Amino acid sequence: MSKHYCHDCALKLRVIVPFDTTTINLTGSLYQFGKFVKHTAPTGGYNNLLSIFNRPDYSSYLDYTVSASLSGCAQIDDSGRTNLVWYAGRHVGMSFSGSKYYCADDAIKVVLHHDLTFIHSFPVSWEQHYINRCLECSNYILA
Repeated sequence: MSKHYCHDCALKLRVIVPFDTTTINLTGSLYQFGKFVKHTAPTGGYNNLLSIFNRPDYSSYLDYTVSASLSGCAQIDDSGRTNLVWYAGRHVGMSFSGSKYYCADDAIKVVLHHDLTFIHSFPVSWEQHYINRCLECSNYILA
């Protein structure tokens, strides 16, 4: 089961480490460019679940990623990976399973936030996340 920390506690505990969001380049590596294309303007068929942002421009992708990085809660998943999840409060994309529509997405997940050559984001469905309490302060967090 995933562990969750509010943004403030995640910073205090150094579960997440802030980075300079003014100089980040989310298409700076070949890996990141591939993830940007995959989640904004996919060029081929994908057999697994795929989420696509509703705005394919770099500026929106950057804004979503920076917003989630600056205020998203930390989610440590079952594999020990630390992700950031931010509820956008509006439609940001949609997910497909195979070639079929799966659900509307209204949250952003940032993965590999600790490595500026691999950090990327994608839309997720709020319905697939639950209201949790921060493991440190016990306040409710939305993730």
